[in-house]
This record gives sequence, C-alpha cells and structure tokens, in this order.
Amino acid sequence: MKQARILLVEDEFIIARNIQRDVTDLGYQVCGIAATGEEAVKLAAEKKPDLILMDIMLAGEMDGIQAAHQIGIQCAIPVIYLTAFADKEVLDRAKQSSSFGYLIKPCEQRELHAGIEMALYKSEMEAQLRKSEERFRMVADFTYDWEFWIGTDGRFIYVSPSCERITGYSSEEFLADPDLFTRISHPDNLTHLKDHLNQNMALGRTEIEYRIVAKDGAVKWISHCCQPVFSSTGAWLGRRGSNRDISKRKEMEEELLKSKKFEATGILAGGIAHDFNNLLSVIQGNVELAQEESPPDSLAAEFLREARIACYHAKGLTQKFITVSAGGMPVRATESIGGLIRDAVLGLADSSARAEYLLPKGLWPVEIDAVQVRHALHNLLENAAEAMPGEGVIRITAENIEAAEDDVTIKPPLPAGKYVMICVEDQGIGISEENIHRIFDPYFSTKDRGSQKGMGLGLTIVYSIVRKHDGYIRVSSTRGQGTRVSVYLPVLNK
Repeated sequence: MKQARILLVEDEFIIARNIQRDVTDLGYQVCGIAATGEEAVKLAAEKKPDLILMDIMLAGEMDGIQAAHQIGIQCAIPVIYLTAFADKEVLDRAKQSSSFGYLIKPCEQRELHAGIEMALYKSEMEAQLRKSEERFRMVADFTYDWEFWIGTDGRFIYVSPSCERITGYSSEEFLADPDLFTRISHPDNLTHLKDHLNQNMALGRTEIEYRIVAKDGAVKWISHCCQPVFSSTGAWLGRRGSNRDISKRKEMEEELLKSKKFEATGILAGGIAHDFNNLLSVIQGNVELAQEESPPDSLAAEFLREARIACYHAKGLTQKFITVSAGGMPVRATESIGGLIRDAVLGLADSSARAEYLLPKGLWPVEIDAVQVRHALHNLLENAAEAMPGEGVIRITAENIEAAEDDVTIKPPLPAGKYVMICVEDQGIGISEENIHRIFDPYFSTKDRGSQKGMGLGLTIVYSIVRKHDGYIRVSSTRGQGTRVSVYLPVLNK
C-alpha cells in the first residue's frame, strides 16, 4: 500500500518535532515542515503532498486559513487544521475554507491517526467523485441534444450547454430560474407539458412533443424524453431528461402532408375536369345552336348570350382544375423572370392597389413554363390587392439566392442550390396564425363565396405551379401589417 506523504505546517519547533514523530510512528511520511503560511504555499506546490497538517495561528502575514485557501486555489490538497484556540470565530473561518478536519492541540496519537485516515478517505472519495462528474460532463456537455437533471425540489441540478443553441437561454439562466423551463413553453402546449411533469413517477420513461418560444421569438418543436432517477436504495433523486429540436423534421412532415394532399386533390381535380369538359361542350354547343334559332333582338337571345359568357367562365375554372391536376405539367423553356413580373403587374391596372417592383440586373435564368408562372404571379398579385380593400402598395422584388446545405435562415431549409427568389409583399390586414398554415389548402378561403369572390383556388394553383417547377414557397404575415410571399425557382444548371 502506498505510504501517504504529509506536509506539516507549525511555527513552534518543539511541537512540530513531536507531531512529526507521531506521524512517522503511525506509518506516514513527512515530506516537509513549514513555519509560515508563505512557506507552506511554496512547499505544497513543490512537494504535492497527500495531506497537510496546518496550524491556524502562524507567524508572518498569512495565517493557516489564508494559506489553506491559497493552496486550494493552486492544487486540491486536503487540509487538517491544528490549533490550541477553539473559539467560535476561528472555527467559523475554518468551516468556510472547506477543511477536512479540525484537531485541538495537543492531540493524542490515536486522535491524530483517526483524523488523518478520515481526511485521506474523504479526499479519495471526492477525487473519484470529481472524475465521475468530469466523465459525465464530458459526455453530457458535448451532446447535441439539450440534457438536464431536475432534483426533488424542482430545481435544476444540471443543464447541458446545448440548451443555449436550441432556446437562446444559457444553462446558467436555467439553473438560476427553474420556472424558465415551463415559461418558454408555447401557450397552446403549456398544460400538456405541466401534466407530463406532474405525472406519477412510477410511470417510468415517457416522451412527448411540444413547442417552445425561443429567446429570439422563434417557435420550435421539441421532442422531450424523461424518466425518474432513483438511488440504489430506491430513494427518488429527481428526473433526468433530454430535449431534441425536431423543428426541421416537423416542417418536412408538413411539406410531405401538403404534397400528399395536393396529389389526392390533383387526382380528383383531373377527373372532375374531364367530366366537366364533356358536359360543358354539350351545354355550349346547344347554347350556340339555340342562338342561331333565336331572333337577335329577342329576350331569349339576351339570355343565351349570358349563358354563353358563363360557359367561357366555366372553361376558365376547368383550366384551373387541369393546372392543379397532374395533367397540367409545365412545358419548360429558358425565360427571364423580369419580363414575367412586368406582365403580371399590368394585370393590376383595374385595381386600386399600386405596384412597385425592384428587379436588379443579372438575375439568373430559369427554365419554366412562362404561361403557368405568369398565371401564378398574377394570382399572387391579385390576392395581395384583395388583402388591401383601400389603396395600398404591393412591393415585388427578385434576387439571386444560393442556399447552403446547412442554411438555417430559410424556414423550412431549402435543398442546397441556386434559386431566383421572387417576393410579393402587401400592406393588407395580414393572416391570422390559425389560418396561415391553411392558405394553400384547396377551397380554403377567408373571402365570401360566390362567382365574384372566387372558390379559394388561387393560392392552391400558385402552390401547385411552383412545386411542379421543383420550386418552394414561403409565407410570413403579421396581423395588421401585411403578408410576404416568397417564391423560390431553381436556376437553370447549364
């Protein structure tokens, strides 16, 4: 067994020699003797002893407690205080210095032996605990997910640094404010989260998904997994858990769901368009024949003219169905976006809204179906104009965008590549949070139904056209301030 090395700090020569003899008789090695605090600090750094026996009242400017504090800063060496004075003030100072023992001089060899053994054992246990904690922190601190441990009092024992990447709040903020964990929960998910945290500990490992509002105001989806922690004796030690940011996965699931919905709608729309066209041809043919048999100035002729106009409008609706369905695949050619935007703006001539556009030089060429994209832009501008019942300005901009694989500035992230981004921004009433995720749904509309107000297919068609061009569309809106629609069309890679 390794012989423990002990540094003795005592300014009385005779007492120092007596303690040295007792320590040696007990089987320990005295690696040095210091008479002042300054000398003790120096020898501790040089000798690196396993234990220090420190007299509190020392000659010189530094007493034993000050010397122990200085040694503790430089190296973790356990200290046992030796003193002939046991007054409360000295005892309180000794306690604050985290000593490993406190012996009154003169002490029996038996008491000295017990004090040294207890201090060495405590030091060994603390060293093992530090190593265990260091291993735990080395693993937990470098995990990508937000790890945490909540004690039995509801306060955090540990929060991994990843929490700041996900929430914007540092681990120190969570440790100082235990309510921050639930306070950043999205209001719609707060009750669900609290019910989960208050559940019976016997349930074991549980998982939920909920939303948080990060420090910068961003809403993120969290996959939360936690379980109770028990000691070897069965005592409850709190709750360990892990939070993972699944916002990107949720956005991809939403896009996939939307694509499947459009696929189903497209199949339905294609069938309706085919049957409707057949019926429409019969109706239109009979109306034209009836017009030929009716006197031009008769009331019947007037009714037939109105019926024929309605047939033309019905043909336009059929074309919308075809665009949404798989049958409306684009016939692509290399085009300049600038010209299409100018053509679409001309369609607002009868609107009270005023259009302003900024089209920089050097926009990358895109391979598109000009008729379809022009139609999509027209629908976007028409929708923006209708969002401003009075006068207002619609701003149309375009710019070149190069998205990196890990670009988090675009939500949801685009596949890496080059795009031309077209933005249509209005000053209208905006879209409520509950409706913004439904605006591309077929037949969803906040406008009045009727032949003059439309059937809610305008934005559906925009989405369908953009996706058929392998593009992406993003919408952001603030109630009372307006809406911004961004369309990303991939650049011709030639």
